[in-house]
Amino acid sequence: MNNFSIKISILLIVGLAICDLHSLIWKLWPQTEFIQYDLFLSPRFHLKMNVLWYIYELANMLNKIIWCYVLASIGGKISIKLFWVGITFLLYQITQFFFYLWDRNTSFTSNVVVYCFIGVAFLEIFIPEKRLAKIRRIDGI
Repeated sequence: MNNFSIKISILLIVGLAICDLHSLIWKLWPQTEFIQYDLFLSPRFHLKMNVLWYIYELANMLNKIIWCYVLASIGGKISIKLFWVGITFLLYQITQFFFYLWDRNTSFTSNVVVYCFIGVAFLEIFIPEKRLAKIRRIDGI
């Protein structure tokens, strides 16, 4: 296993591990089940929410960010088109993460951004690919 494969594997493992972070916190500190806060940054959006649920949702979003980064990294070694679709999904997940922190993705702007990213990803399918070569080894690039 080379350096690239090790890095990708570690990222995927970390992505899955953080998804169970809320369960670990609950097992170690069961009283967190009853803690609720309004943790959103927007001064106009208020929602008291269980801390474990908030951690669960953030961890799953971070996992998606990691997986999209992995998609873009591997895509860059296989196809420029797949790389750009991966980057588009990565940017989408990052913006959704910040929209979640702001107001739990409840704004109209958040919906517009979603459809813009979907449109860009769809258009990227039709961009002609200039690099057409067979892959002999994905790790040697």
